[in-house]
Amino acid sequence: MNLREAKIADFWRRVFKRNFDVYIEHITLEGEHIFSEFDAAFIKGIVCIVGKNGIGKSNFIRAIYNVFHTESSNRELFKIPIINNGQISLKVQNHGVSENYHTNIGSNIEQSEDSITSFIFDPCNTIPTLQDLISSQNNFEELLESYNTIEMSEDDISIINYLTNSQYRKIELTIIEDGFSGFSSFPFFKVINDNIVYDVRTMGLGEFSLFYFYWLIEYIRQHEGDKILLIEEPESFLPPSSQVKFANILAKFISEVGVTCIISSHSEHILKRIPRENILIFRKEQNKIRCKQASDKYEFFKIIGLNAPKIGILLFEDSAAILFFKALIKHSKEHVADSFYFHISGSDGDIVNDLNRIPSKIDTFRILGIFDGDCRHNQLGLGLKSICTFLPSEKSPERLLIDFIGGISPNELALMLNKTEEEINYAFRETLGCDHHDYFEIISKELDLDYNFIVTSMFDKWINTDDNSMIVNEFITEFGEKIK
Repeated sequence: MNLREAKIADFWRRVFKRNFDVYIEHITLEGEHIFSEFDAAFIKGIVCIVGKNGIGKSNFIRAIYNVFHTESSNRELFKIPIINNGQISLKVQNHGVSENYHTNIGSNIEQSEDSITSFIFDPCNTIPTLQDLISSQNNFEELLESYNTIEMSEDDISIINYLTNSQYRKIELTIIEDGFSGFSSFPFFKVINDNIVYDVRTMGLGEFSLFYFYWLIEYIRQHEGDKILLIEEPESFLPPSSQVKFANILAKFISEVGVTCIISSHSEHILKRIPRENILIFRKEQNKIRCKQASDKYEFFKIIGLNAPKIGILLFEDSAAILFFKALIKHSKEHVADSFYFHISGSDGDIVNDLNRIPSKIDTFRILGIFDGDCRHNQLGLGLKSICTFLPSEKSPERLLIDFIGGISPNELALMLNKTEEEINYAFRETLGCDHHDYFEIISKELDLDYNFIVTSMFDKWINTDDNSMIVNEFITEFGEKIK
């Protein structure tokens, strides 16, 4: 089985390019509960739900599972007391036809021959439950004898070895069926490694979780009808390396079978290859749950209490240039300021010297010079090296702002900075004749406001002016290409 990194990357590319016959477009929940007035748009493929503990992700996942529950689903219906008194409505694309479903939360829709079937992987709930269920059966050995046991193929074992970072030589699988205590069917694994023999009754929870996951995706693969896979906190019991491998095997499965998948997770290892467009953020607002698309690629890091990974060092002339860049990057869908270290080199010549004496790339870590716009036509002495870019316009950041605010009325500036018009007029009179590098330092002193606050507010105003949208987008696009 080929699981080289290049092949895995291909699986991930196909996940977000392939067609999906069935996927959820829209979900609303109503009723007297925290999800009342909940409204969320979905897209095809893998959709990830991110939110703090207790925000309702598990209840939401289980409500969807219940809607499409059939006899082929791998678990019984869930009881969801907190929202069982509400209703759920879904708009689903089903083979090119838009279909609407509406039912009580906790119930499934009326079944038909072409029903969509839901499957769920919730290791934190399922794995301990199954392990306790099996271990508590006094006659389990006799029960096993009533089912066929198969020896798993080399390909099956290679995937499980990859998932668990193990070297199993022989694995036997028995499928227990007939609605055994809430499960329509479940797997029983026995591992035989030289003189070591054990089964799921003594497996670690993480090991059993990965075995069960592989069985489930193969079980889904064999299901002939349409299906949806729900996954709840798959990182439970797993170390980071196994979380990464879990995500890769999920991508392999989705790319091959085309099953729509909705995941709730707190793990950056599970989510790191998911595009921003496929991540939904759950928040509590006025005691109600609200859902929105992630504003940037790393917004979910803040939700789960992490910082975005550092991917580079950016070199600037001064603090004004850094503030301009930070205001600009807020409008990027791919990058955030927290992903970079910021260094003030001094002048454009100092940036050039720094760039010439350090490598522009160390593995995937980039070093990039961000020059002021007034350097755009200078001979910088960097040759053809693609290690720099320029801030928008052909002016220095301070000069750009000075010219910009010259067209803003004192009244508007007073509202922006929470000062009186008289204070604004006095402060700006004090800047007459000063060097543009000192301009905002003087404004800051006279208005008794933080320099960073004033300059950032001005840059935000400039960036959000309609006339500047094109030049802002051009900078963000060029920066994204240079930082790769």
